[in-house]
Amino acid sequence: MPTYERATRIVWRQGADRVLVARLDGDDAELVGVAALLWVALDEPRTVDALAHDLAEFGVDREAVTTTLQEMLEADLLHTADRPQGPDPRDGQRILLVVKGLDLGGAERVVTDLATHLAGRGVEVEVAVINSQRVALLPVLQAAGIVVHPLPGSDRVGLRGTLALRRLVRAGSYDVVHGHGPVPTVLARLLAGPRAVGTIHSMWGALRRPSRWAVTALCGGTRLIAVSATARDAMPRRLRRNAVVIPHGVDLAAVDEAVAAAPPATTRDHVELLTVASHRREKNYANLLRAVAIADGRGANVRLRAIGEGPRLEAHRSLAHELGIAPIVAFEAPRPDVLRDIAATDIFVLASDSEGQPIVLTEALACGRPVVATTVGRAPELVTAEVGVLVPTGDAEALAEAICALAADPARRAAMGHSAREMALRLSVEGDVAAHLTLYREISA
Repeated sequence: MPTYERATRIVWRQGADRVLVARLDGDDAELVGVAALLWVALDEPRTVDALAHDLAEFGVDREAVTTTLQEMLEADLLHTADRPQGPDPRDGQRILLVVKGLDLGGAERVVTDLATHLAGRGVEVEVAVINSQRVALLPVLQAAGIVVHPLPGSDRVGLRGTLALRRLVRAGSYDVVHGHGPVPTVLARLLAGPRAVGTIHSMWGALRRPSRWAVTALCGGTRLIAVSATARDAMPRRLRRNAVVIPHGVDLAAVDEAVAAAPPATTRDHVELLTVASHRREKNYANLLRAVAIADGRGANVRLRAIGEGPRLEAHRSLAHELGIAPIVAFEAPRPDVLRDIAATDIFVLASDSEGQPIVLTEALACGRPVVATTVGRAPELVTAEVGVLVPTGDAEALAEAICALAADPARRAAMGHSAREMALRLSVEGDVAAHLTLYREISA
């Protein structure tokens, strides 16, 4: 198989420099990464011969490098002075993303990021919002010039929403209709047939039974996306055979801006814990609040900021009072610039019982924050001992122990944060977007 077919493009920023790396899933990863790094870090176009020459000092075989880079040039995965970057005719697709709403939740942020980055690559992308009352992220899409179709549906979709979506799909001549979530995935399958693809953002067992039944019964031949290997493995075999794993990345330029703007932690007289999650049962705020109470009782000088809203918010406020920790817990409303809060905290905490891919956990690592997380979704794939601590779900004692240990050890927190920042290379949204484009091309071919 040609090397370039295994390539994933990843874009990030390191310090003040923009760096482009074409990273491969094989033995060639380092050499091509170094090549592209040298090319852009020097801030000038480089020829393939020049790149191969620069790699000589690394002991890399020049002929092998030249062959690999030429393959990548032919595949438009790398652009050098030999071949300047231009419009890619393969990306001239027309894509419709279908989502229930545009709140500040994880799946909605995935849709927004995907749409804006696809548009940045010249893809004609539009977004259909079934529940037009949930539009917190609408300004982000509008600012990017993306066409948004608000439909007269609800969270249960309804007949009017379904008919409006059918008219849109029929009139739009879309190459691919991409549903996000179980219900939009089923609708994409029914209305677009073989041109449909669907992303299941949650763990299979966390979906409602009617949703599981509908996806299993109707989407057996549909291309599906799971947001983590754990989420894919939890799918029924009938669906798993057509499912690929595309974890959602983060916008590392935005991460760098947030990190640069973060105030120094030395201005605090306590260790700040931050969680960003909606107040729903599966997020298990009760477990987190009990862990904070245990840590506080053991003398840990911690304060918790909880950013999110949801049906159980007032119950969690009451629980904080019952546990005697209301003075050290701040419940805050969600906001679009939450990345700045993540970048400025001391320890990021995820206490969920179920997640497909916790986006905020990925963002915390990219921001260089040490994390304490439960073993849900993609967390075990990301959180190693070098960047954080994993604890079992529902175990307040283990969660409190991890919080106390990190709160008492600033040097360990700093080391974890440094290691987490180094993970940024493989957390970029650009790799995620490239994988989506590859799948879209397969579907529309």
